[in-house]
Order: sequence, then structure tokens, then C-alpha cells
Amino acid sequence: MEVSEDEDFMGKPLYLDTLAAVYAINTQFDKAAETQQKALLILEEYIKKYPYMSEYKLPFEARLAHYKEGKPWILSMADIDRCGYDTKVCLKE
Repeated sequence: MEVSEDEDFMGKPLYLDTLAAVYAINTQFDKAAETQQKALLILEEYIKKYPYMSEYKLPFEARLAHYKEGKPWILSMADIDRCGYDTKVCLKE
């Protein structure tokens, strides 16, 4: 079974976000954008229950914009040196 067929994963925005990144790195940008959009929709529902999850919205939207432009979301070594692995820090700069 593939992850995209597993109902336990398909209802969780963080899993969908990761799946979208995998699609994008494999140049499947339409699937990446579609999956990221679904992740954002589910994230909105999560935010209603768990307001702290609103911290994920900006990074999710940034990745969606990349996928729509036909670009994968990749942190460069310069990004990692500057921000660590926390993409939220990089987005604020």
C-alpha cells in the first residue's frame, strides 16, 4: 500500500505536507500543489481546535506557492546555516 492510499495519513496535514514535498522533488508539481492545498484545508480545521497549529500555515502556504511555480521546496545549506531546520525562522527574515 502506498502512503497516498492510507486513510490514517490522508487526514493529517503534516503528513500531507511531507507527501507534497516528495511529489515536488520528483517533479510532480500538479500532485504536489493538489496535496499541499488539501493539507492547508485540513490544517484550517485543525487550527480551529488547536490554535497553536496556526504556526504551520505560513510555511504550508510558502511551499504551495513554490509548487505552483514548478519548484520543489528545498532548504539550501545557506538557509540551514542561517536558520537551522526551522523554516518558520527563515520565512520571517
